[in-house]
Amino acid sequence: MKKQQLKFKSLSVLSTAVLLGTLVSPASAAPTLSDIPNNYAKAAIQELISKGIMNGTGDGKFNPEGNIKRQDFAIVLANALNLNLSAPPATATFKDIPKDSYAFAAVEAAAKAGLVKGMGGNLFGGFQSITREQMAVMFVNALGVDPAGKAKNLTFPDSDLIAVWAKDAVAAAVEYGLMVGRPDGTFSPSINASRQDVALVTAKFLVKKNTLDESSNQPTAVPSSTPTQTPTLTPSPTPITAAVYVPDPTAAPTPVPTVAPSPEPTASPSPEPTASPSPEPTASPSPEATASPSPTPSPTPSPTPVPTPVNHAPVVKNLRLEYEPGYIAPAVGEVVSINFDYEDEELDYPSIIHYRWFVSSAIDGTDRVLIPGNDINHYTPSAQDFGKYITVEVTPVAATGTTNGQPVTKTFEQAIYAQTAPGIVEFDSGITKELIEGSTPNSIRYDFITSEPFVDGFINVTMEGLTFSTDDYYNVSSQWLHPTSDQISEDGHTIHITGINNANDFSFELHGKVMPPAGNYLIKFTADADGEGIKTLSNEQSITLVSLPMPFPFPI
Repeated sequence: MKKQQLKFKSLSVLSTAVLLGTLVSPASAAPTLSDIPNNYAKAAIQELISKGIMNGTGDGKFNPEGNIKRQDFAIVLANALNLNLSAPPATATFKDIPKDSYAFAAVEAAAKAGLVKGMGGNLFGGFQSITREQMAVMFVNALGVDPAGKAKNLTFPDSDLIAVWAKDAVAAAVEYGLMVGRPDGTFSPSINASRQDVALVTAKFLVKKNTLDESSNQPTAVPSSTPTQTPTLTPSPTPITAAVYVPDPTAAPTPVPTVAPSPEPTASPSPEPTASPSPEPTASPSPEATASPSPTPSPTPSPTPVPTPVNHAPVVKNLRLEYEPGYIAPAVGEVVSINFDYEDEELDYPSIIHYRWFVSSAIDGTDRVLIPGNDINHYTPSAQDFGKYITVEVTPVAATGTTNGQPVTKTFEQAIYAQTAPGIVEFDSGITKELIEGSTPNSIRYDFITSEPFVDGFINVTMEGLTFSTDDYYNVSSQWLHPTSDQISEDGHTIHITGINNANDFSFELHGKVMPPAGNYLIKFTADADGEGIKTLSNEQSITLVSLPMPFPFPI
């Protein structure tokens, strides 16, 4: 079974004692930081800043309790290992870490070194925060040690919460002194890493890496005291986000002057005439004063309504399983990955992709059961998953805009299988046997041995150049038997023996065979230790029967 080392991220909240004296360089002085005077990781923070591995956040601060994103952790890792950042690829590996990203060179270098992987859909998930278990995996990978089987040493009360893919690495990180549990005794694998914890674990990693390299006479990966400055953890440029709709400024309407109305003239009363004996004159009505009309105010134009921009949620499409080389279906013990297409109309990059994996007995997934602790883009089926079907749910979350996408679920119709162990096939003389063309040897014997006992299994043998007959023999479970006619097919070239139990050693003897014309003839073996429909066939094994030309003609 091919093992795959998973590369991801994680951290730890460690005790205050930090034995970093061997790291401190008196020639380099870290800037004074106002927010770490009594911090348990102060020595580590100052040392890493002096070496250019980490940086402050500006204004004389480090922000020790702030989280750290995947892309920024890749920068720390690349700096700590002094990876070559001067020759990044011409094309970006991940869609969300383009060439103009401040983290591009570091992410590409870490990916090339096999230290980091994406999160599916050709995405790196640069905005996603690092967790404790993820950092453990990445640093253990960077140490170059094999953590396989160390999970059995875990004693944390929450060990069951550590993801299956991270358990061995967490145990190794504890064993090598990179990480310890939290004050309450737990490991808290899914807690996000803080900058102070990353600094402390990085400093410990440098010491351990140097020790391991020296013990193996390998060049140390600890950077020199004056490394080339690389991009900072808190760059001023903002990583590319989606284009933001900016409405055109609405023109301010021209103010309409308020017209002061002319005062309405008050009619002056005519002087009251003095009565006289002459006839009373008819009073002429005073002309009614006409008020000066107020100017009609110009209407204030209404602003042109600006449409509210719509930001669409991210979507994932075309979910598909990917297998290890040489596999075309999910197999017990082999890593299965989910891939997909990530789309966002406004080009909002993902903050995180959530995964949920299920197994079911029904091919349509109706009885599926959640696999706990596997929020990651791959899964390794166990023996308990044999014969079951995989369902995967993928939920995208964007870093900006409308963040929460809809979950997409797919059940895959290929059952998880297990493969019969391949056998060893030999003649009595090895994997080849030489005989003269036209000759008739007394017998030709070959054996098939496998490490896996058969339970209602079968074996299939196909010969080139020769044929089986009912006069031949085969030995199963210490019994020599003649093949029956219904076991022989393909014009005698194939024998198929079924119902084999409690056996893993098989022998075949051919009698009365005339060697075919000169040439090489293959005898091919496949087997299934658990019967048809359970395990699949073993890898095909073969031996070669060599028919040599006659050295001289037979006498007449």
